[in-house]
Amino acid sequence: MCKIKKLLAPDYLILTWRGFNKEDKNYEVAKLENLGNDNYRFSYLKSEDSFKEAVEKGFVCFSAFSDINKVYTENIIDLFVYRMPPRTRGDFGRYLETFGVDSQINLDEVSDFELLAYSGARQAVDTFQLINPLTNIEAPCKFIIEVAGCRYYKDNFPINGIKVNDVVQFIEEPSNEFDNNAVTIQIDNKIIGYVNKTQALSLKQCLSDFDIYTHINKVNGTKERPRLYVCVEIS
Repeated sequence: MCKIKKLLAPDYLILTWRGFNKEDKNYEVAKLENLGNDNYRFSYLKSEDSFKEAVEKGFVCFSAFSDINKVYTENIIDLFVYRMPPRTRGDFGRYLETFGVDSQINLDEVSDFELLAYSGARQAVDTFQLINPLTNIEAPCKFIIEVAGCRYYKDNFPINGIKVNDVVQFIEEPSNEFDNNAVTIQIDNKIIGYVNKTQALSLKQCLSDFDIYTHINKVNGTKERPRLYVCVEIS
């Protein structure tokens, strides 16, 4: 199991929204930027195809920021931090462990933005999640990504199932008709899913810049809708 002791500090996070139907994917709808010195900026990705597709699927806004034409610069970060348990809670270390973060990490050295990058600020009451685009990667480091689209590749799963610590491979797929930066995730040369589109470009660069070891960190979900998480170790 991953034990992350050093958190990456991305320049920005992408807010995604999933549609109301089970088969809907996650759509990139907004950008949360870290401007430094506790200054942040939130804006909707109105010109992006993903945002337009989300609107077609019923997306209106993130309720705290109701004007999609406005760029927000005040009272931003706390609204997302509120979606996580407070640091002072007795089981906060256990909460961090669900995202692969070492429960003994010195929280005095960790920013709220870094915690958001690893937790995603996901809640059960809605379908929003912050995605770390994995900018500013420096070796050595570790992080966890969720396998995208694995429910469509269940027939490729090993006959005895996928288990924690199973080794996986990241394989580029430049011929992909939807995204020429696509990166497949494979076991025994069979696709079990993809790297999230938001993270694919950065991970594609990592494949050429670093030595990478990847393995299954957590298996969750149901038989019909499995959720797989991969630990990425970069050196």
